[in-house]
Amino acid sequence: DQFVSLTDNKNAYVPWAPGELVLESMPGGLKHGINYTGANEVTLVFYDKDKNGGHYDYCYAVGDFSEWERRSEYAMKRDEAAGCWWGTITVEDPSKEYRFQYRMGKGEEEIRVQDPYSEIYYNGDDHWISSSTYPELPAYPEGARGFIGAFQIEKPSYSWQHDNFKIEDEDDLVIYELLLRDFSATGDLNGAMAQLDYLEDLGINAIELMPIQEFEGNDSWGYAPVGYFALDKAYGTREMYKKFIDECHKRGIAVIVDVVYNHLTGNNAFDKMYSLNNNPFFNAEAPHPYSVFEDINHENEVIVNHIKRSLSYLLTEYKVDGFRFGLTKGFTNNKSTESTASNYDADRVAILKGYNDHIRSVKEDAVVILEHFCSDSEEKELGEV
Repeated sequence: DQFVSLTDNKNAYVPWAPGELVLESMPGGLKHGINYTGANEVTLVFYDKDKNGGHYDYCYAVGDFSEWERRSEYAMKRDEAAGCWWGTITVEDPSKEYRFQYRMGKGEEEIRVQDPYSEIYYNGDDHWISSSTYPELPAYPEGARGFIGAFQIEKPSYSWQHDNFKIEDEDDLVIYELLLRDFSATGDLNGAMAQLDYLEDLGINAIELMPIQEFEGNDSWGYAPVGYFALDKAYGTREMYKKFIDECHKRGIAVIVDVVYNHLTGNNAFDKMYSLNNNPFFNAEAPHPYSVFEDINHENEVIVNHIKRSLSYLLTEYKVDGFRFGLTKGFTNNKSTESTASNYDADRVAILKGYNDHIRSVKEDAVVILEHFCSDSEEKELGEV
C-alpha cells in the first residue's frame, strides 16, 4: 500500500452549534400545529414536554424555504409556560405548497419530526404511487428525512355541490364496508367512484371507508396509522376524497370513516420524540390485553385535544357523516379493572362519552359506531347515549 498526505482546504469540517435559546411567550390565539397568521406567513407551534417536564435543547423548522438546512432565521422560540416551540415563517409565494419538518436536538442527539397537524404527509414511499391515482405528486425532496408535512397559505378550495346532506334515519342504515385498496381494479378513489352505480343498485345508504388516515406504507388495511389529519395519498388527492364524498351524498349515501384512535405507529410524531417510558402520550404498558403498536394515553390532555381536533377536521373539511371507532375496548387507562374487555370500566365509558360529546358539538346528527365487545351494562350505557 502507498499513502499520500493531503490537505483538504475546500471541505473542511465546521462544527455546528445551535444559536442561543430564545425564551418568549407565544402571541394569543395560536393553536398547536400550523397557524395561518398573515397573507404570506404561517406561525408554527409544536408541543415538546416529556413525562418529567423535560424538552429538547433546540428546535429548527427546516423545509423548502431553507433548503432543509438549520438556519438561524428559522430557529424556533421556546414558550416554557405553554411547553411549546413556536416561530413565524414568511414566504414569497402564498399559493405555493411548502414542505417542512422539525429538527430537534438534545446534546449530540438529533431527531426529525413531522408536524402532527399537517393536512398532508410526504415520505420516501411516495414514488410507488401511480400518477393516475395522484397526478403531479412532487418528488420527495433531497435533504429531508422520514415523514414531512406541508403548509399552503392560499389552498385550493373545493366547491361542494351537496353540502346539505342529512342522514334520514340513523337507525335504518344499510352499510357497505369498503376497503379502497381491494374494491376496484385500480385500488383507489378513481376506481371506487366508477363503481358508485353498482353500490347504489345494491340498495345501500351508507359506505364505511376502512381507515384512510395516513398509514404505514401504501398497501394496507389502514390500521397502522401514522397521523390523524393527513389522508393517505395511496388512494388519491384531497380533492378526490372530497369529490367521492360529494358524489356519495348526491346519491343519498352517507360516508362513515373507520378511525383508529386506540394506537399509533412508531413513525408518528408523538412517538418519535421520547422513549416510551418517558412519553406522556402513550402507555408504556397497555392497561388492557388488546394492545397493538403504541397504546394511546386517553387521559393526556394534549393528545386527547389532538384527536378531537382531527374529528372536527374530518367533519368540517371533508363533510363525513360519522365514524366507526376501532378497538374501543382499549380506550382505558384503568389497570385495576381485571380483563377490561369484559368488566365494566367507568373510565373507558367516560373517555368514549367525551369523544362522542365532542362529535355531537360539531355535527349533531353524526353517526358514531364502536367496535365494542365488553360488559352488557357498559354496552347498554354507551348505546343509550
